[in-house]
Amino acid sequence: MKENEALTAAEALARVYVDALALANGASLHPMNRSTDTTLDTLLGLQDVVPTADTDRLRVDQTLAAILTARCIATEPLLPGRLHRGEDVILVIETIHAEWVDLVDDVITTCATPKGSKKTILSQDGSEKSHTPDRGNTLIHKALGRGGPVVGISTAPSRHLPSALMRTVEVRITLPSIDAWAIRLLLEAMTGQKYAGTIDEMVIRAAEIGDLSLAIRPGKTPAECLRRLADLVSGKAQFAGGGPRLEQLHGYGEAATWGLELVDDIKEFKAGRLKWADVSNRSILLSSEPGLGKTSFARALARSMGAHLVATSVADWNAGPHLGATLQAMRGAFAEARRNRPSVLLIDEFEGIGARNRLSGDYIEYWTQIVNQLLELLSNESDLEGTVIVTTTNHPEKIDSALLRSGRIDKIITLQRPDHPDLANIFRYCLGADCLPQMDLMPLALAATGATGADVTKWVMRAKAIARRQDVELSMDHLLSEIRGDAPSMSPEVRTRVAVHEAGHAVLARFFKIGTVRAMAIVPSGGRTEVDFDQSLDLNEVELTRTIAFFLAGRAAEELAIGTAGGGSGGTDGNSDLERATDLAIKAESTFGFGKTLGLVHMRIEHPSTLVMMPQVLAAVKERLDNAMDLARQVLEVRKLELNTIAQHLDRMGYVSGSELQALSVPPSDVAAAA
Repeated sequence: MKENEALTAAEALARVYVDALALANGASLHPMNRSTDTTLDTLLGLQDVVPTADTDRLRVDQTLAAILTARCIATEPLLPGRLHRGEDVILVIETIHAEWVDLVDDVITTCATPKGSKKTILSQDGSEKSHTPDRGNTLIHKALGRGGPVVGISTAPSRHLPSALMRTVEVRITLPSIDAWAIRLLLEAMTGQKYAGTIDEMVIRAAEIGDLSLAIRPGKTPAECLRRLADLVSGKAQFAGGGPRLEQLHGYGEAATWGLELVDDIKEFKAGRLKWADVSNRSILLSSEPGLGKTSFARALARSMGAHLVATSVADWNAGPHLGATLQAMRGAFAEARRNRPSVLLIDEFEGIGARNRLSGDYIEYWTQIVNQLLELLSNESDLEGTVIVTTTNHPEKIDSALLRSGRIDKIITLQRPDHPDLANIFRYCLGADCLPQMDLMPLALAATGATGADVTKWVMRAKAIARRQDVELSMDHLLSEIRGDAPSMSPEVRTRVAVHEAGHAVLARFFKIGTVRAMAIVPSGGRTEVDFDQSLDLNEVELTRTIAFFLAGRAAEELAIGTAGGGSGGTDGNSDLERATDLAIKAESTFGFGKTLGLVHMRIEHPSTLVMMPQVLAAVKERLDNAMDLARQVLEVRKLELNTIAQHLDRMGYVSGSELQALSVPPSDVAAAA
């Protein structure tokens, strides 16, 4: 049967089923406009049907189920008549989601088969323990002996229906997904008006049965119903129509590269130029501390792909009252992704699926079944065609290793907090192109060191609100004030010390060509110098000593310019200058093979305090730090004019860009001892 002929037959049957459903339920309905060919009416006994007066109204979900069931039954030319005449036919109908099972059962009982005839309808969605292949077989044998239609309805027939039914099934059909064709008939049935306009397939794919029930109401025009549906869907988290695309976001590093490669492949896949088997980036586990935008990544990826987003979590799955409900929720999420492909299936809190080797007690069997179910869902390649799996976790070590292997979740990426360039780009995105358009936002990024994209969003929103209430243009001061929060203002003396300290780092970085200084700033928490380190440098002992000297240069600059050193080099943020210098010195002695006392040896030291147990190594580390400090002092003594020039400019302006720093250069001197 050609496609147009198939749709014509399906539409004719759907119109009859809808009227039959209304008659059986005593519901009012705008009569479906059937053709002058009354063959089907006569066949199903509907030629004298007169819609009842306004009493109850037929539900949207029932009506849509009748339309979709008619469409799949009509794919078998002889099946509608065989069912209605009550002939022996063994039929299995697979539904995408559990909520359709009972609805289809009602349609088969009410519309497709004659009232009071011999028939056996078995609807099983896996929500009960009896919904297994080894249960219900006696019932099937009796039904086959009695005669009449035997119909099984399930989301996963081979797993939930009796094996006797599956071994003898004659016709197996699948309930189709909701599309524009079905929505046109539904609108006509509920409003009494045909609709010939355009229907947005993206909206239909994102809609659920509940959305349709809220949007499509008698007394409204089809256009009004569709507008209401679009409004409902656009407010849902899984609708990918609004918000940023992946290429607009910053701070995702390797994950962004992975995602953008996938976006290119999906374009080729949609165009038919690339097979799904050749799409390599199909599943990923995003790991990070909270607040780094793992779920935002999935939403942005879906928007860039032009794909439907199914957002779920292990907690959502476990919200059901029993194991059957949990397993059904899992299958339902994968089924929705399959129904709306290309799609992105986001599974949040993935660590909730515990590792089986860590299970104990009364819940071993419970969780083992959940893990096994998920392994089965992730391994079914045919069902996953067109579906990208994005899982997220804060605790990757808790996940069963079988889930994290090739063919399942085969890419693991750990997200890091945004670096300064990424933070600057995040500020630009949040501000928009028209807000502070020509302003260098690196001072904000440096002030926001360690912040997340969520932090930036909050600060920008608050700063804009304050500027609006003051009836002034948004300024950098508004933003810096939000970043600073309740932190106390910096005194002039402390500000000068911070400027000198940061200038010391800049001088050493430039003198030894360790890397390029991108920017310097005085921020609420102190000072920041952003350096792009030269990764091509040879890791030899000379370069190692120069790098240690760079980290100690801030302290050396304070001693030279002010006369004393403050405690800022030690810091308390776990990433201070002195900590990084000491860490390199320890590695030189115990890991890199430069040890003065231990020689060519590699030792694993978990914490520097371990060195207390090895006095000779501690002495060698101290000597190495002292030598690097002396080197920093020598360079700064010779480059004192440059140090003071940079420090004064930073103290006065609060920020020095890389290009400004280059303009502040002082002709270099020959420092043979330092070089």
